[in-house]
Amino acid sequence: MCVLGQNMGISYANQRVLQEEGGGMETLRPALQRLYMTSASAYRDALKSFIEGYEEGIQQVMEEASSIAQQEGNTDKNST
Repeated sequence: MCVLGQNMGISYANQRVLQEEGGGMETLRPALQRLYMTSASAYRDALKSFIEGYEEGIQQVMEEASSIAQQEGNTDKNST
């Protein structure tokens, strides 16, 4: 099972789950599907969190830039 795990990038904990499943090929596919869906869910949640944080960061920078422009007395941001 270790060779399978290493080739597929499956973590040690997930390898243990696969080993405990037993039953041969009949149970291997559903076990791999569960592992894939768990990983996909974790990646989706992490990506969603990253995007939200990125958007908040952009908003904060834009607010700071607006504040600086107002302090300089520049109301027209497009003028050069």
